[in-house]
Amino acid sequence: MSRGRCRARARSDDRLASQTWKLVEQRSSDLRQAGVPLDLYSSLGADFWADFVEISRSVLRNAHGTE
Repeated sequence: MSRGRCRARARSDDRLASQTWKLVEQRSSDLRQAGVPLDLYSSLGADFWADFVEISRSVLRNAHGTE
């Protein structure tokens, strides 16, 4: 992959993570009410995407009553 494509991919990943973080912030009270411990998720930048995936899984597990 070219250097330009790598930088574009990194910017895209950062943008996705930033938008995801905003969504989690907007819905933080709903997520806490659903039993999601948001203080466990503190990754920054593009790494927040992995946290968001786990937050989503936690919501689904709690909604279905499974661990």
